[in-house]
Amino acid sequence: MCISLGDFDEDDEAVFDYLRACIQRAGLCPLLLAINPNNKRMNPAALLEAVLKAGGKCEWASINYSPDKIAEFRPFFDGRFNLGQVRNLSLTCCVRARGVFELDLPSGVADMRPFTHLRSLTLDFWKKIDITRVLVPWDQLTNLKLTSGIA
Repeated sequence: MCISLGDFDEDDEAVFDYLRACIQRAGLCPLLLAINPNNKRMNPAALLEAVLKAGGKCEWASINYSPDKIAEFRPFFDGRFNLGQVRNLSLTCCVRARGVFELDLPSGVADMRPFTHLRSLTLDFWKKIDITRVLVPWDQLTNLKLTSGIA
């Protein structure tokens, strides 16, 4: 089952009701999630947090997340949510920005090693990638796309 959010101006209550219905109907089936930055009522980070809270222990087969700010990737790396079962992860920052990809994390590193089922990874944003600050389980990936701006 695919859950797509952010394409319209959903409000908090509508998002939670929709998520509950989708998750209940999906049962044990893996879920696909797409969050786009077009919602004017909720920012993408709030949408992501709502999904991950409502999803609890759901199996997320695929997550495509496209916020306007690099900082909104933080929930994937700060340990608040168990995302180890995600098989396909695509993170795209929609706004052009200069500098180096950095997140304000306690360790200073975006650690993707807990994503034990990760097979496909896309990191697509304009900032340069400092590979010393991104730890990825490279040996388990079968598909990789890294795109960053030219500085």
